Amino acid sequence: MLLATLRHQDRQRAFSLTAREKEILSLFAAGMGTAALAQRLEISPVTVRNHAQRILAKLGAHSRLEAVARAYALGVITPNILANANMSLPA
Repeated sequence: MLLATLRHQDRQRAFSLTAREKEILSLFAAGMGTAALAQRLEISPVTVRNHAQRILAKLGAHSRLEAVARAYALGVITPNILANANMSLPA
């Protein structure tokens, strides 16, 4: 019962991610770092880090890698999202 409650809470937090946070999370999953993400989205690296911190907090993760893994497990990130992110990565 406790495990089911925790999973439900994880899903609620994961699905409370904003569209921009999901976009950034999918680009993290595609392997982009802070500087490349900032350049691609035309925002400052500080803004990328701020988004990353909110993503980590919402997913209860301690690293970007853990956040990506949790988001994938919860269905926030799908293979289609990752394929779309990879297709449009700069060369």
